[in-house]
Amino acid sequence: MCPHGVAAVLPTLFEGMAAQKWQTNEGACRMLQAIAERCPSQAAMCMPDIVPEVTKALGNARQAVKDAAAAAMTACMSAVSNKDLEQFIPMLIDTMQNPIKVPHCVHKLAATTFVQTVEAPTLSIMVPLLVRGLRHDNTTAIKRKAAVIIENMAKLVDNPLDAAPFLPSLLPGLEKVANEVADPECRSVAARAAKELNRVANEGQTVPPKKADLAVVAAALKELIAARNPSVAGDAVFAATLSYVASLSATLQDTKIFDFDEWNGVAVTPYLATFMGEEDAEAVTRAYLARAVEEAEREAAANAPIEEEGEELCNCEFSLAYGAKILLNNATMRLIRGRRYGLCGPNGVGKSTLMRAIANGQVCAVIHDLSSTFIHRLVVLGMVPHLPL
Repeated sequence: MCPHGVAAVLPTLFEGMAAQKWQTNEGACRMLQAIAERCPSQAAMCMPDIVPEVTKALGNARQAVKDAAAAAMTACMSAVSNKDLEQFIPMLIDTMQNPIKVPHCVHKLAATTFVQTVEAPTLSIMVPLLVRGLRHDNTTAIKRKAAVIIENMAKLVDNPLDAAPFLPSLLPGLEKVANEVADPECRSVAARAAKELNRVANEGQTVPPKKADLAVVAAALKELIAARNPSVAGDAVFAATLSYVASLSATLQDTKIFDFDEWNGVAVTPYLATFMGEEDAEAVTRAYLARAVEEAEREAAANAPIEEEGEELCNCEFSLAYGAKILLNNATMRLIRGRRYGLCGPNGVGKSTLMRAIANGQVCAVIHDLSSTFIHRLVVLGMVPHLPL
């Protein structure tokens, strides 16, 4: 199976997990495990769809199905490239099977400092646990720790669109804790976490990247094929292959993979060559890939930010922490000669820490050979004698 076809086969596997026969349930889980082990990066991208379905299989009455589901979940979670979570995978899966262990799991995670960028696959693993933590009956400490984890992870979200699908699950629980829990300190933590999530939500209110329309992709491929080999384009047997190739092409477009060797050697040409020969298949692949690249470039140009003109002194990406507290994650700093810049924010958010880091060369090691000086705030109180004019 082509690695880029993972998303296309998942619905069939999910149907198998929900089938009446336990042998089918087990087989679907084993197949998902094999896919995750063979195509880890593609499986990781599908984690928001995978986690809810495999979680249901973890509750199956048959032990064989439970074991297969646990193995599949382990393989899928291991495919997520987040070093912060690796050590917790067995505990997370055990907690999915035994909800009574939620407090222990939340406690362990709350004691961890998360530093890696949080993306949709990581959120798909963490959100179900955090929702349970916020709803935990009469345990203020667990609700507070769940809110702390949510706040810390929200600060590490680089792309707000990754978090958008999970906000409806987290925000209501946080707001309920912030408004109804008796402990004022817990309410304050939950309110702070809700504020951070709302910030992410507001940043995510942009137009999401355009997804490739499967029907449009199939029609374009069929047009190119017909130009080279009309009999193949109208073949009813070929229709199933065309549909699959269109899904692979759409996935490659959505993930911005435009490497010709990937399209020609793995995803498109091998399937088309079975019906129309290697040379024609490669020609169709090249022609469609050229269209896809052109469309992506137009979209990128339309969405590109308007940058300030002038001599650039610094243009870098950085992260900043104060102890275990994440202040900025994957932030960008661009400075233009002759401009004046200011930092605005309430006490304790890290303004002085950032200025000190800039002065020490921790943010941008070389700012075009310019030196930096950080002048600490100084307030002097005293009497000034009257000076005659």
